[in-house]
Amino acid sequence: MAAYRQPITRRRFLKGAAALAAAPYVVTSSALGADGRPPASERIVMGAIGVGGMGIANTRGFLGRDDVQFVAVCDVDEGHREEARQLVDEHYGNADCAAYVDFRDMLARGDLDAVCTALPDHWHAIPAIAAARAGIDVYGEKPLARSIREGRAICDAAERYGCVWQTGSWQRSSADFRRACELVRNGRLGRVHRVEVGLPGSPTTEPQPPMPVPEGLDWDLWLGPAAWAPYTELRCHYNWRWIRDYSGGGLTDWGGHHIDIAHWGLGLDLSGPVEVWGEGRYPEDGLYDVRSAALSQRLAPRELHRVPQEPAADRDAPRGGPPVHQRRAPWRDRHAHRQAHTLGPREGGDHRRSRRRRPAWPFLPRALAAVTAKEVRAIGALHDRSVPMLGALAALGLAAGFLTAQQEVPAPADPGVRGIARFEFGASRAEWTALEAQLRTPDAAQRGAIERRLIAVLQDPQATHGAIKLACQTLARAGSARCVDALEGMLLEADTSHLARYALEALACPEAGEALRRALTPARGRLEVGIINSLGARRDAAAVPQLMALLHDPDAEVRVAALAALGRVGTADAAAALASAPAPEGLEAEWADAYLSCTYGLLSGGNARDAAGICRKLLERGDGSTIRTAALIGAVRAEGTEAAPLVLEALQGADARLRLTAARLVVELPGEAATAVFAGELLALPPQAKVVLLGALAERGDAAAGEAVARLAASDEAAVRDAALEALGAVGTADSVQLLAEAAAGGSEAARESLARLQADGVDEAMTALVPRAAEDVARALVRGLAERGCAEAVPTLIEQA
Repeated sequence: MAAYRQPITRRRFLKGAAALAAAPYVVTSSALGADGRPPASERIVMGAIGVGGMGIANTRGFLGRDDVQFVAVCDVDEGHREEARQLVDEHYGNADCAAYVDFRDMLARGDLDAVCTALPDHWHAIPAIAAARAGIDVYGEKPLARSIREGRAICDAAERYGCVWQTGSWQRSSADFRRACELVRNGRLGRVHRVEVGLPGSPTTEPQPPMPVPEGLDWDLWLGPAAWAPYTELRCHYNWRWIRDYSGGGLTDWGGHHIDIAHWGLGLDLSGPVEVWGEGRYPEDGLYDVRSAALSQRLAPRELHRVPQEPAADRDAPRGGPPVHQRRAPWRDRHAHRQAHTLGPREGGDHRRSRRRRPAWPFLPRALAAVTAKEVRAIGALHDRSVPMLGALAALGLAAGFLTAQQEVPAPADPGVRGIARFEFGASRAEWTALEAQLRTPDAAQRGAIERRLIAVLQDPQATHGAIKLACQTLARAGSARCVDALEGMLLEADTSHLARYALEALACPEAGEALRRALTPARGRLEVGIINSLGARRDAAAVPQLMALLHDPDAEVRVAALAALGRVGTADAAAALASAPAPEGLEAEWADAYLSCTYGLLSGGNARDAAGICRKLLERGDGSTIRTAALIGAVRAEGTEAAPLVLEALQGADARLRLTAARLVVELPGEAATAVFAGELLALPPQAKVVLLGALAERGDAAAGEAVARLAASDEAAVRDAALEALGAVGTADSVQLLAEAAAGGSEAARESLARLQADGVDEAMTALVPRAAEDVARALVRGLAERGCAEAVPTLIEQA
């Protein structure tokens, strides 16, 4: 049998809840939907960050949707920015679209529901996390981020603040790729033993001298968290993907598509490889320096050989159309032989919601709202903190080797040092490429000699900026305590501080933290803020007293950075210090965010009790919607079912964002005990909360809620009654058949659809047995339901009744 329609999805019940809560705020015929568009209260207010190339294409796509209202565009290039602004204004026939250079100014508007981002890979993480902290949903282009660590931080931020993150992996919307995956999943190719993915190589280019920055381009802001480099036309816009500072070449470009399709076809979206390895060659000349690489993955044999007949649950499929799947195992096991598996247009696909339950990794370099455009480059500390995928695999085995063979650092006059110390951007990298190749040797003495050469580069007064940058990047991957002194000497120099911090953050030795703490005392201004960021990134618990003292610093940016760093440290001492100190005046939101961040540090350390206490305090404080939403999520993570009363309270509150987050948490709390708590309170809730909770219980699919749901199927409130009848399709049993049949006979579309979707054991038999003794209109509803269910066993009874 094939079900009539898709099961209830998170999107459906959240959208319905939002519609119940919304009220038009501009009373015009257009606002009320008289022009055929959804009313203003139901449109998604959007902005775009990055509107060149894919950004302008995405903007056109969103403008084609009646449920979207585009109000702002942002780009560091004036040409791109103005083109997008004119496109939006022409579409709406007005001049209302605002244009921004700095994305932080756009996020501070306060009226955005969502943003779409299409940026160089090194800029994927910061705007996404800033948007999540502002309670704004994000559609972001692939790859998720430039590095694994940045991607993890995006997912954690989306989870922490309850926002929706969607990754633009458009190949999943292509009919050809979808059909290919259907063939594999339905076993048409037989048993899968090996999958090969082909990727195009990376181009090369001649050396390119520095050029004047074009008028209208904010080059400092374009570089952002990456190390400084001179402008050349082949470094900017599309070609950034061939430079390691900004991207990973073909691996993060087409690899983001094709490797994803391989996992999709194998049904491994919720799993992945157990091992990754690769090899490649760096170009030795020219501007581009990403590897031409080959990457391999090994999947667990039991996963690779088991191509599932059913996909993972599709929680984001659009309404209408044929069903993507049937989620409940009892029905699936009984009827799988009757239907082929069909992938929906977006089943687990390009609009995937990235949510995983892990404590957030400290990430933001500072409180972004306080940073000026010119400061981003100097203080950004997240660039390349984890090496690109191929380099990471090699780097894991290198660090230990540098802990041996301590010898004197050679003088800068050493010819071997002079060669690499004179490197210029865009010049030959042959010597550096050879040095990196030597780092892969198992010879600890040789690796130690290479580290000494890198230290000598840092100490060479004639070393170029490019050489110092490469030396710091290499030491970050493979340095030891031996290089700390040289790096510490760079911390108070404006041109090199961010490079030294980048390396020190990555070093696991305690000496690196000690060097940063020593430098914090004499540092001032941007250098001080940068060092504070690095201490937070290292989660340096020993720095808590110094950071607390800075909460009274006269410089507001220092106070903001200190708060953020305390949250990222996230220890019990940091949490206690924040709890004992009043929020600095004007920084109440930053204080609450830092205090909230401590909960994730505590959870990662197994201290759920203190984490829950922080979340409850923040809920009681009544801070902004985003903080309260994150606090509710944190409380549920810390307490589990014990936090159910908090969820129920949020369901009944006036905060729409908190109410919808509570509905999602109802779905996610595991176990029958949670179902019993929510079902037990269902009848006592106000109508609007009943509708939301009914949708959430349906999404849980737990039959333990069936009795409470069935009682509301006779409600005097039409919205409640329809929601209950629809929910019975997911939580009802064979005992629900008569109730649904009678409601369907009375004209209830929700009841008719639920009859077709009931998944419990004995439903077909109960419907068949009821046909001969039911009233004529009820019998017709039952016959129609049996036909829609494809129940062949009912044919003799139906023939007899004909």
